[in-house]
Amino acid sequence: MKDGVDLIFLGLLMAVLLPICLTDIRERRIPDLLNGAVALLGLGHGVARDPGAAVLIRTFIHVGCAAVMVIGTTALMGRMAKDARVGRGDLKFLIAASFWVGVDGVVLVLVLACLIYIGVTLAAAPWRGLDIRKTQPFAPMLAVSMLAVVIALSAHTNG
Repeated sequence: MKDGVDLIFLGLLMAVLLPICLTDIRERRIPDLLNGAVALLGLGHGVARDPGAAVLIRTFIHVGCAAVMVIGTTALMGRMAKDARVGRGDLKFLIAASFWVGVDGVVLVLVLACLIYIGVTLAAAPWRGLDIRKTQPFAPMLAVSMLAVVIALSAHTNG
């Protein structure tokens, strides 16, 4: 039963992540509505897997901790380097992702996304040049990383 639920929610998540990526590539933003959909799907997935008040309490504690961590890290980055910035949509995406993967998972999503970003930047360098000040859409890296963490967590809990 849980495997079928996981597949349904994974399909729904992918259906939301695709327009997030496309919008970020075209417009350099992630719509709040789509970030909200990621969060609601994550909450629904958690409740479908483990109905009850305990999962809701645990989820919102994780989301609160993730929000403090992500916003605090961004503020610290801004103090360390004035040019450093993270888009608000990316921050909201990470907070929405925490509904799926919790606090620890959000850290992993962010680290994986950064590694993918570095890899893509280096792979494209021979054609585009290597300008570290030039920004790229980050949502595709976040989406791929989130999918990888969600699938790994699902396999771990079902296995």
